Amino acid sequence: MTPFLVEYSGSSTRLFFRVFFTLVSALITFTGKKCLSTRAKLKLAQGRSVKLTLLSPWLSNFDSLSSITKTHTLPGGWLGIVMVAAFLLDRASDLTSALVQSVPVHDRCEFGTGLVVGDTGSISLVPWNGAPYTVVSQAQVVSLQNGGEQGIYRKANRNINFAADYEDVLGYWNCTRNDLAYNYAWNVPTQAIQSDLYQYGLLYGTPVSVSALSGNASTTHLVILDTSAGNQTHTVFDVRIAVDTSAFANDTKNMQCYQCVLHDTYDTLRSIQMAINSLETLSDWRQIFQGAIYDGSGTPASNNTGGILEQVLNSMTMVAGGQNYLLDTSHSTNTQGCLTNRTRILWELVLLTFLTAMTLALLVLYWIGMALWLKWLARSGDATTMLMIDEYTPSGPLGWMAHAVREFKRPLMASVEPADLSNWCFGKWAHGSGYGIVGRDEPANSNYADEAVSMGSANSFKKPGGYVRAVESPYDE
Repeated sequence: MTPFLVEYSGSSTRLFFRVFFTLVSALITFTGKKCLSTRAKLKLAQGRSVKLTLLSPWLSNFDSLSSITKTHTLPGGWLGIVMVAAFLLDRASDLTSALVQSVPVHDRCEFGTGLVVGDTGSISLVPWNGAPYTVVSQAQVVSLQNGGEQGIYRKANRNINFAADYEDVLGYWNCTRNDLAYNYAWNVPTQAIQSDLYQYGLLYGTPVSVSALSGNASTTHLVILDTSAGNQTHTVFDVRIAVDTSAFANDTKNMQCYQCVLHDTYDTLRSIQMAINSLETLSDWRQIFQGAIYDGSGTPASNNTGGILEQVLNSMTMVAGGQNYLLDTSHSTNTQGCLTNRTRILWELVLLTFLTAMTLALLVLYWIGMALWLKWLARSGDATTMLMIDEYTPSGPLGWMAHAVREFKRPLMASVEPADLSNWCFGKWAHGSGYGIVGRDEPANSNYADEAVSMGSANSFKKPGGYVRAVESPYDE
């Protein structure tokens, strides 16, 4: 399934889900307790008994699992399944950090200031030694590193998150390597190599070259460039380039040849290209080509020579089309392709969130339904019985503790609330027959085991305004 991407930061998204799961888990526990208590009261109001396992407190930790092995039944009946599910969902919510990830995605960002390629050309001799060349050349490298396109861009600047898409690319140079490669001895003159390659149709008639000289007057790192326009200007042109792939001056020169053609996607680069004096510009740029192809002295040509030639020719065209100017703000509010961070929410977390919310919704609806039913029975039933049910039905650990005290109370101390528990202790009976609940202020010879009465046989119960005589409990079994 496709993950969800949001614009919020990863830390904010993780915080949101942690708060969500914490609150929902607390609400599930609260609602679960209400469901257990209301269900028990509803059964009693209908004149039925309630199994003690159905009066289990809401277990929201490992006790929800361990109680199954101890009682050989689900705590709270079918609500025990919800207890276990809620516990597992709560533990699974700890995976939030792993299921929320910050990932880079392609987007459009505001351009700002930079070089903007126009639709007309006026530069004949394209500068190679300025900041504009450095910026447009680096922009192509950054775009490729960020998963974008390489080419002649509409706009370029120093944005390190730049990732060009097809909307940004006006066109591109494509350099295709010739399948034929020719070898020459280390001492063959450059002019002879140029003439030979021209005879094979791998160069035009006006080549310019650059090479590095060694101590014995031999050459290495030979690069030959030629233009189809020759000495002509105001015309479109292709470029042929021959590259020596060897590393040292005494190596056999292996000359690989490339045919480079400009692809004008939107027919906007023609005027820029026609304004360039291609022969003079290539002559000025030949050291740029050579320096980009090799990794320094004693190194062979790059395995990506074709891509490097394309990058330099793209840069040349952008510098010419952008008037060699880096501070253009005319398109500052326009956008360019970029790489931005988004927060990815995996579908597992979405499913976990949905199941947790549905668990809470199920419990809330179940509780509301039983509460309305119980309210209807209270209106139509015996008020005294309903008061006894509401008063004496234990709920949760404190409720059961209060009920235990009531089971071992004196007849005139019929009402014991959780708030009264501090008045009672668990200890040894005076006659030594066992341990049980004893009053904190009672004499040591008190024997509550002998005097205990059950809730069903109580002589009185608490009612607002004082103690009254109780009727026989309708759920005494």
